[in-house]
Amino acid sequence: MSERGAGADLTRAEWQTELFSECPRLWELLKLQAGWPLKTIILRVHRNHAFELVATMMASYAAFGGWAAQFIYSDYSDALDFSKMSRAADAELIWLDRLRYEGLDDLEMVRWLSLRLSQLRGVSTAPIIVMLSFASSSMELDLQRAVDGIAACYIAGMSETAQKLGDDFFDTRLESLGGTKLSRSALTDVAREIACKWVPGAVFPPIKAVALDLDNTLYSGVLGEDGREGIDLTPGHKELQGYLHGLPKRGVFLALVSRNQRRDVEELFTVREDFPISWTDFSATRIGWTDKADSLLEISRQLRISFDAILYVDDNPGELASVAMRLPGLQTLHARPDPFETLRGLEYYPGLWRWRYGKDDRLRTHDLKASQARSALLAETVSEEDYFSLLNVHLQLALDPMSRLARLSELSRKTNQFNVALGRIPEAQMARYMSSCDSAVVGAYLKDRLSDSGLIFMMVVKRLGKDLAIEELCISCRALGRQLEAVMIGQALALAQRKLKGRRVYCRWRKGPRNQPALEWLEKASGQPLESSEGLCALKFLGPPVRPPGVTVSLLEGGYDAK
Repeated sequence: MSERGAGADLTRAEWQTELFSECPRLWELLKLQAGWPLKTIILRVHRNHAFELVATMMASYAAFGGWAAQFIYSDYSDALDFSKMSRAADAELIWLDRLRYEGLDDLEMVRWLSLRLSQLRGVSTAPIIVMLSFASSSMELDLQRAVDGIAACYIAGMSETAQKLGDDFFDTRLESLGGTKLSRSALTDVAREIACKWVPGAVFPPIKAVALDLDNTLYSGVLGEDGREGIDLTPGHKELQGYLHGLPKRGVFLALVSRNQRRDVEELFTVREDFPISWTDFSATRIGWTDKADSLLEISRQLRISFDAILYVDDNPGELASVAMRLPGLQTLHARPDPFETLRGLEYYPGLWRWRYGKDDRLRTHDLKASQARSALLAETVSEEDYFSLLNVHLQLALDPMSRLARLSELSRKTNQFNVALGRIPEAQMARYMSSCDSAVVGAYLKDRLSDSGLIFMMVVKRLGKDLAIEELCISCRALGRQLEAVMIGQALALAQRKLKGRRVYCRWRKGPRNQPALEWLEKASGQPLESSEGLCALKFLGPPVRPPGVTVSLLEGGYDAK
């Protein structure tokens, strides 16, 4: 998403009252016009009822997230005709009125629609988001199960909106005027879901951490003035803290940035047993009188993520403007006097909501703590062999693991530091690489005595004549610093070579703002400087795949015996 200036963040803070109110008002939303650059996202809408009102209502929410939608509309059709798609899109939106298919029962509708979605996946690699109004929640679940084998195909929960609004979900009077049976309230609610959750969750890199101010953000009051017992945990702040407490379980780091005495803050979380959030929920803390922009930079280093993957929440709009000026690209949210409004802002903040949560998300916060112990162990051990032996490292390789398609694509799209080509491969394209005889996808799982890091490595290799080309190579920042990069790359490349039978190996690369670690590896592996902005370079003869003593390598899927 695009970078904004300090003034834009102040404007966005003003917008929050309307954007995240319980009942947003259309005429107020239309007044919100962005004065900052927006990234254009192409959305193709396949529909059998009108979408234009939703598109209008989406604009301010999208602008809040730093983007603007350019729509490509299909003809009105119950049959879903995909034959006239002439250009690529960033996402395919299926916008259907279930009531127009009265001749099909739910089972027949699921079968028919899943077949149409399979056909769409054959002609588009963009994420597919299905919005089926007037469908039951059970039908949505059945449809999600039916499309689980279709890469990046998501079924939106329109039934949740219908349940929330009740009779206000539909308005048959609007059909003759606006071309849809959905009420204005329903259209506004759905527009917010699409712009804040569904499209960002499918298209944009996710937010990896939420950094929080303390006073008048997590509670009402000022710790230094009111004392531990004097601050007020209002019902709204309690609910806000409960939401934040659940984020680490979904793979989102929590950090604390506060101008207070550290001792006072630590005692606060010890004494106030009524707090849903605890001191141990925070993966990083910066407490003191340091400039908050510097504190957030240090937080990003501690968490091993870029600062533009952090959402910073503070009750002081001037503080938000100050850090935005120093750190363009940092995400910000104003903690409102009404904590319920802050809570809704978090729930709808673009990039914080996910379509899926998996094991790798749950492992993330635990793995960060284990990395500190690994660093201490490396400093204490005499040799690399002793280091690996003490860690008891186990590397598992997987060849074309279709069951981990979503995670492999996520690595390509989310990894910034060790990402050689910055290809940002969507799920559908990753699936094509796996199913082709001319390419191979290798994933690697990593665990040791301190933690199970999960799937943290991916490599895509394609035939290039009689040779091979590494099209994408990513290692999660969680796996960096363990002296294992060469081991993983060598073992994965050997597995790909067994399938593709290539001679020389080339590697595609592209310079980005943060992938210097990957390019430094490539310069060593190729023996040449990378002077342009992108290219294809030959790797030196790597020899047999390296496996230091103390590192166990095994095969999880495929036909290659790594031992």
